[in-house]
Amino acid sequence: MRKNLFYLTLFSLTTIYLETLLHMHVMRVSLSMDYLQVIAFSFGYSAFLWTIVRFFQKRRAIRIFGALIGVLTVTFFTLDVYYQIMGDFYSLFMSGDVLLGITFLGRFFTNLQVFHLLYFLPLTLYTLYAKRIIIKRYSHVFEPALILGVAGIWFALALLLISPEPLFTSDSPFNYSERDIYEKQPSAYQVIDEFGVLTYLRLDFQSITSESLIEDDAIDNFLSLRDPHEPNDYTGLLADKNVIYILAESFDETAIHPELMPVLTQLFERGMVFENYYAPHYYRNTADTEFMVHTGFYPSRQVPLSMESYQANTFTNTLPRLLANDYRSYAYHNYTDYFYPRTDFLSETIGFDVYKDALDLGLLDEEVTIGAGHEWPSDQSLFHASVDDYIQDDQFFTYYLTVSGHMNYDDSHPIVAKNLPTVRNLLSPDDPAFADDELLAYYAAQLELEYMVSDLLNTLKAEGRAKDTVLILASDHYPYGLDDDSLETAGIDLDTIGLDIHNVPFVIYHPDLPSQRIDDVFSSVDVLPTLANLLGLSVNPEMMMGNDVFAPGSNIVRFQNASILTEDYRYNIEAINPTIATDGVTTEEAITMAFNEMIFMQDLNHALLEFDYQRYLNP
Repeated sequence: MRKNLFYLTLFSLTTIYLETLLHMHVMRVSLSMDYLQVIAFSFGYSAFLWTIVRFFQKRRAIRIFGALIGVLTVTFFTLDVYYQIMGDFYSLFMSGDVLLGITFLGRFFTNLQVFHLLYFLPLTLYTLYAKRIIIKRYSHVFEPALILGVAGIWFALALLLISPEPLFTSDSPFNYSERDIYEKQPSAYQVIDEFGVLTYLRLDFQSITSESLIEDDAIDNFLSLRDPHEPNDYTGLLADKNVIYILAESFDETAIHPELMPVLTQLFERGMVFENYYAPHYYRNTADTEFMVHTGFYPSRQVPLSMESYQANTFTNTLPRLLANDYRSYAYHNYTDYFYPRTDFLSETIGFDVYKDALDLGLLDEEVTIGAGHEWPSDQSLFHASVDDYIQDDQFFTYYLTVSGHMNYDDSHPIVAKNLPTVRNLLSPDDPAFADDELLAYYAAQLELEYMVSDLLNTLKAEGRAKDTVLILASDHYPYGLDDDSLETAGIDLDTIGLDIHNVPFVIYHPDLPSQRIDDVFSSVDVLPTLANLLGLSVNPEMMMGNDVFAPGSNIVRFQNASILTEDYRYNIEAINPTIATDGVTTEEAITMAFNEMIFMQDLNHALLEFDYQRYLNP
């Protein structure tokens, strides 16, 4: 009995040890009284699992005990490494995605650190001493009941430590308690930080089969309170203009290098530049940015891929459909459906009249197979292979999704290999980037976008379409494919930048538009209503979660990890002191209420997508 109790204690301490490693490495915060919740949950889970182990005979019990330690080790270890790569923790919803797993493995070894060896200490010690372990099977029926009772006590204690009291004395419906946070699970980061990895995995598993927490009448009541969109100073500014919208892969301000990118430099000097545009890096990278840009909804964390899960949904306010009476719409991408089902999404869900990928355009000869290397085609070639489709149309809306800027940033990338000599030739040897091979490769990849935009502008002028065509250029996300050293060489201070790493370029250019610097905050989900307003199109606020950036009031940027940001304040969930009033006026209570409202909006967004609310409004 004493030995079994000893092993149970060791097993519990192993779980706490792994939790502590992850918290110290990823959360980068000191342990506090709140950590007692994680410890209590750990004891509870350990006791429950130990109950199962002792149902088996000695040899099998030892193997199962070792297997449990191995599974825990791999889980904590891979969560940590995945976070270093993707900036978030993986979910069970994504466990069946083979391509995501291959992508993860492709960058796995380059993100390993010496620290990660510490995760394997318990498993190593177990392996060394396994022959000395003696686990006795239950001899009395009361023993498993006793251990389960202990587990129940620890779980009860953990739940008691989660306060049900609201943080503030307020009548706001968003005056949540810590218990509400536990139940609503705003993000993987917050759940793991406050309740531990095993609680996160349990809640994540439960959410796979859980129903939406928001009732249909609550949806109707909330959306009925949304103010209708009113005309503003920018309404119709681009009315009747053709539109070419380029969503550029991993395009960042650091790529707008005057020596390398003179055309892009001039574009951002002469255009309407949105200095506070954010492209939050959501669960599925570019695909989720596209989902936000084209639908005005956030991707849902409760499905593997929103682009695919909501492919059959009704989205009546997409730009191709809003422009359908007068415009013909085109979408182009210089890759295949290898990662995401863009052919069906852009054609059927969003409603583009024409969609062509790299195969249709002759930029690739055959479909890419699983596990094969990725030969990223040229952005410049993408433009030349497609421009004849639309350049003579009376009115056109053309969307380009580029790929030349995709990682990996080394000479295995065909565009990098092609452009790297040019970059080395144009860049001054005194430039800090000159000694950083990865950053040079990033510039070489982005140089293809420079060529594309240059040829596009020249073609518009030669064809007499420059006066009636607007160019919009935006990034899909920051270049997370660059390692930390290269980001810092590029001038990005990772210790202080925080949420602003997601602040990426967005410019609207037309020769008759005056150069402007617009400091209003907005993000990917706000692009659709903003462009609709600029084009003079009527949009129903009930049809989407995004807002026109030019509408009265302050927009809010919502990040994957549940952080929020406005021009007046920010709540960075990963910071030691998360609430900051950048205007010096907004109170901590107001910021917390805004954060809690974000949790509600996250649930509302999921409910609207699951319910297919636009089909309900437009039967």
